[in-house]
Amino acid sequence: MRLARCSGPGRFCSPDTFSADKIEKIAGACGVAWQRVDVLIVGALGGYVTWKFIGRQKFLQELRIGRITPEELKEKSTSAKSW
Repeated sequence: MRLARCSGPGRFCSPDTFSADKIEKIAGACGVAWQRVDVLIVGALGGYVTWKFIGRQKFLQELRIGRITPEELKEKSTSAKSW
């Protein structure tokens, strides 16, 4: 195997500079890294969906609490007019 020097910016390295073993190591490391990134993306997406679902449930609960009956509305409107 021939080793070439790649000194200086923009210099070309010959194709046989890197051995197949080194390339396989780099590819294996990238594969593991991408698996971790996939897990991170899926986890973040799941967290986001959960966060939005909880917020929606809180909002719907506030709407349920804020309801009044027609009789209560009439009573409030008549008491406001007499004021």
